Amino acid sequence: MKEKINHHLTNLFLEVKAIISDEIINSVGQSLKIYNSRQNTLQPLLTTDELASCLKVSKSHINKLRKKYKDFPVLNIDGSIRFRQSEVEEFFKKGT
Repeated sequence: MKEKINHHLTNLFLEVKAIISDEIINSVGQSLKIYNSRQNTLQPLLTTDELASCLKVSKSHINKLRKKYKDFPVLNIDGSIRFRQSEVEEFFKKGT
């Protein structure tokens, strides 16, 4: 009888451990998603000059890209044009 109880308790503890592990993994995963999305929005914003310098092209080339590609990632903040470097990199990775 004692062996049966130990066997059932062992199985119960293993199930509880698996459930808790899954919950922890899910919770950490959600926290990382939230953290990563916040990191994306907290990136420094680049001016046209700064972006041109990073890409080693002229400022006029950046402006031509903005006009040619309507989906070029740009932020207009009260009339000031800014860029997130990661979004521009993604734009070029997907192909223009």
